[in-house]
Amino acid sequence: MDKIKNETIRNNLNVESANSVIERSQLRWFGHLNRMNQDRQVKKIWEAREYGKVRKGRPRKRWNDVISEALQRRGITWPEAKQTALNRKQWRELIRK
Repeated sequence: MDKIKNETIRNNLNVESANSVIERSQLRWFGHLNRMNQDRQVKKIWEAREYGKVRKGRPRKRWNDVISEALQRRGITWPEAKQTALNRKQWRELIRK
């Protein structure tokens, strides 16, 4: 019996990988956050800065870092993404790339 890669099976069945589904969902939430009013608690928490002692070792990967990587894969910068997210139609097209 031959070994067949998962990616090959997904392509044959036209099934999207779990990572791309999760990434698209995260980007959808990013757009939602950018369109929120400034007085919403969720937006205040997202924009809040953490103060205090810096831990030793490699910094933990934050949600913003994950979003930034996803945007880079789509060829868009953070400021461009924040601006594009304000237009739902353009943002939806960008996410579906």
